[in-house]
Amino acid sequence: KACPEHANILRINGEEVSIVTVDVRDLKFTSEIGYGDNGHVSKYTFKGTLMAVKEMIPPRGRRDNMKQYITDLVEISKTSDCPNIVHIFGCLMTEEKVMVCMEVAAICLDRVLRRTENAPVPEEIIGKIAMSVLSTLEYLMDKHNLTHWSVRPSNILIDWNGTVRLCDIGVSSRLFDQKVRSRMGHTIPYMAPERLDPNASPDHDIRSYVWSLGIIMVELARGKYPYAHLRSEFDIFSEIMKGEPPVIKYDEGFSEEFVDFVSLMLQKEIDRRPTYKTLLKHPVIVRSKSEDTDVADWLANIMQMDD
Repeated sequence: KACPEHANILRINGEEVSIVTVDVRDLKFTSEIGYGDNGHVSKYTFKGTLMAVKEMIPPRGRRDNMKQYITDLVEISKTSDCPNIVHIFGCLMTEEKVMVCMEVAAICLDRVLRRTENAPVPEEIIGKIAMSVLSTLEYLMDKHNLTHWSVRPSNILIDWNGTVRLCDIGVSSRLFDQKVRSRMGHTIPYMAPERLDPNASPDHDIRSYVWSLGIIMVELARGKYPYAHLRSEFDIFSEIMKGEPPVIKYDEGFSEEFVDFVSLMLQKEIDRRPTYKTLLKHPVIVRSKSEDTDVADWLANIMQMDD
């Protein structure tokens, strides 16, 4: 048994927490969502509660880590006081796989671009997204010593109220080797140069994920991934390692503050890249906090478009 005191238990019904022991056969399949890091994600219902369920099959050599993985999930479940983190109902386990049950959001950022046929996202909306993501990453590190290993559009969700939320917080590194995980999860396009460099220090630095968010900012601002013109993952890898970082320019219609904000996040040398705390003091974030931008109304218009 991996961790019987925590596995196969779901905590549901909001503030009135009810703890029920369940079996995977109690979940009813509704529809497919897609693929997350190292696993397939589908919609299921359990006693009327709709859930997004991520199914993962860990490599045999990593299954001894399941107990720690479940412990990490319990730690993540303690983040329910943060409105920008997707709530985890619990984790189900069989002999072969792990099923993580989470709440369902309206859409993720990569589907936003597909729905709009790659139309640029307004700067004020991007500011709200950046503010939410940075504050959540800072919260995870400061309060729970947790890192989101895979900051990319499919892991940034928006709910119907316009709240930006993070999912797939990176405890799955317990079950999957980091290098394999990166390739399986298709995260290389958003990885910082130092994470791709085999000769770089293995020490972890949160500023690597500042780069990831910077790439996402460019993608949203222009409506397309900045390395989309390259044909293969190897070409992308080479350009990230050897080329100049992507930039946005004032003459494209962006504010000076936003151009500076993105430039700071995409500094090639990690020592020149700011931390979450520093970026949260940037004028773009300060402005986003004070502006009454209706993300929910923007999302409602997006959701009326064909996927």
